[in-house]
Amino acid sequence: MPFRRSVIGGLLLALLLSFLVAPAPSAQAASDRRVSASVVRKTVDPGAAITVKAKVSGFTRTPIVRLQERREGRWVTVKRLTRTSKHHYRTTLTRKTAGVASFRVLAYEWRSGKRKVERRSLIRKVRVRAVTTLTASQSATETTGKRILVEGRVSPALPGARMTLQRKTGARWVDVQSVKPDAGGRFSLRLWPGEGAAVFRVSRAAQDRSTRAVSGWIRARGVEPSVCVQPLAGDAELRQSLRDRLARSSEHPVVIVGAGSSTTSGSGASQEMNRWLNRFAAALSADFDLSGNLPAPVLRQDAFGWSEPRETSGIHVVNVGVGGATSESYLLRGSPETRLSRVAGLAPDIVVHFVGSNDYRKSRDPVADYTPDLRRSIEELDGLLEGGEKPIHVLVHAYRPMRPTGLPFPWAAYRDAMAQVAAEDPERRVSIDLSKWFTDAGATASDPWNLIRGDLVHPTDAGHEALDGLIRRALDLNRDC
Repeated sequence: MPFRRSVIGGLLLALLLSFLVAPAPSAQAASDRRVSASVVRKTVDPGAAITVKAKVSGFTRTPIVRLQERREGRWVTVKRLTRTSKHHYRTTLTRKTAGVASFRVLAYEWRSGKRKVERRSLIRKVRVRAVTTLTASQSATETTGKRILVEGRVSPALPGARMTLQRKTGARWVDVQSVKPDAGGRFSLRLWPGEGAAVFRVSRAAQDRSTRAVSGWIRARGVEPSVCVQPLAGDAELRQSLRDRLARSSEHPVVIVGAGSSTTSGSGASQEMNRWLNRFAAALSADFDLSGNLPAPVLRQDAFGWSEPRETSGIHVVNVGVGGATSESYLLRGSPETRLSRVAGLAPDIVVHFVGSNDYRKSRDPVADYTPDLRRSIEELDGLLEGGEKPIHVLVHAYRPMRPTGLPFPWAAYRDAMAQVAAEDPERRVSIDLSKWFTDAGATASDPWNLIRGDLVHPTDAGHEALDGLIRRALDLNRDC
């Protein structure tokens, strides 16, 4: 009996100790309560939906879940989240003011004795973009090349933003060019509409801090660039001297030599009659040949088959262009006694030097290489004509080749070098700069008039036609102007 009492007493004591040592149910449950929150998009446009999701677990009762926002240093309850499953909640809201909004999710339940037990999520931030305003309009039409000037302004002007000019092509908008606005958000773009009517707009992509922006439509109609805007080259006395030499064609043969590289040779033209030198010859024969004879065909001279064009009166044009030639080789290829002597043997009245693009593409120094080679070609040719009348030298600087890119010397440096060589003898040398006309016509940009072939180097038929008209205009030999 005493033994039974001692066993029962021990059991009661153990049970009492277990109640004293075991944690309270509420404290154990509290350690399992968890709240996490997320936002679907961290950057939104003003007025766009901000979706907040939450996962809540560990509460003994269904908790109340609310969304709080940080405002002026205080957390303010803004919405109650809707339960979508056992542990998941969500809500949506909007904000129109640009800036960063901070949110958190609060979940709580009431315990016995009106004791509130709550848990909070980590802070989640959402950036609301600033509303971008973008205006653009056609400001003017430039005379040269009929370029259209588009000016506009974007606000806010954020660093790194680029304004993109787009052209409507069917149902799509195709990027044409882009530019960075200044610190005040102002920008300007020049465009070449091309043939017929065209629709443009200016767009700026959305950024973290500002919305996407698109201007209104800009309607423009292209006007084909005229060769007659090309400035006259040289002085009036030299241009008159050219006319006097052409006038001799009534009784004597007048020989014009076209020297240069592949463009002079005729690359890019679909057929021989479309080459700029052939067009040049045909136009001069029609306007200035007083012999009464049929126009003489352009003689194509190379290393073999050189022939003497001076057989009858009239204007005779000889093409001695060499593909790939530089100022070092276009006349001085091989030994000077062979090539230069053959050119000198033609006793030319006018020599057109169309060279420089391959010097540029091969990164030949415009001062150390191009200038002395061009000068030497002219001087050595004149030296071989010591006993006769020396020719008038026409030096042509055309458009910038667009391939390859990243070259060390600017294209304008070769223009300046050519002008310097021409200025050394202004009575018999004249330089013609065609680069501005081609730039103004968009040839080195979107090329709306299809002046340059896909190789970005050689002219198309339209480009050859422009070269002929521009050279004749610069020499005041184009009667269409």
